[in-house]
Amino acid sequence: LRYVLLTCGLLILALSSTRNLMLFAGLVPFTLAYYLHHHADRKKITSVPSHQRMRILIVRSLLIALVLILIFEIFYFPNRPKSNQIQTQALNNMISYLPPPENAGKLVLYTGYNDGAYLEFQGYRPYIDARAEVFVLENNHQKDVMKEYYQLQVGQLHYREFLKRYNFTHLLLGRQDILRAYLAEDRDYQLITTSGDYQLYVKR
Repeated sequence: LRYVLLTCGLLILALSSTRNLMLFAGLVPFTLAYYLHHHADRKKITSVPSHQRMRILIVRSLLIALVLILIFEIFYFPNRPKSNQIQTQALNNMISYLPPPENAGKLVLYTGYNDGAYLEFQGYRPYIDARAEVFVLENNHQKDVMKEYYQLQVGQLHYREFLKRYNFTHLLLGRQDILRAYLAEDRDYQLITTSGDYQLYVKR
């Protein structure tokens, strides 16, 4: 069972980030080899109780499903660079409307979880980025930003209260950001440009 759980954990890592695909591809064959070797003896399988045989069948089916998912990821992977290139170009178009990082003293920038890392790379200090461990209270000992961001996106935190806390001057919104719906009707914020899946709002 521990090898099945290890395989599932590696699968979660692979699905959460492209960089973990090679880790998945490199380690899973060893877990599969051990499991298949351990259960290769048919006489051993038929000698165990029926409920254990059913568990073995379920585990084998799960492992086969994991392999199929990996194959899908491998064939899907070549299409990702083109998509990432389009996304990066759209973000660069948004950045061209921001003051340069060295002159961004009064800039207070909001981005979503997935887009903040690129803005960080360009020298900006966005509200949040994909380094989840940095934004939880247990690690930064200041504020649970991840929880706050989640509450905003699911509607548990009113958007006006959230904006009041930070007084953002610029908000770069991705396609699924809930703020797109709110700011479109808010007279205090103006849409200045769009590019790809992104919108850039500024405070009036």
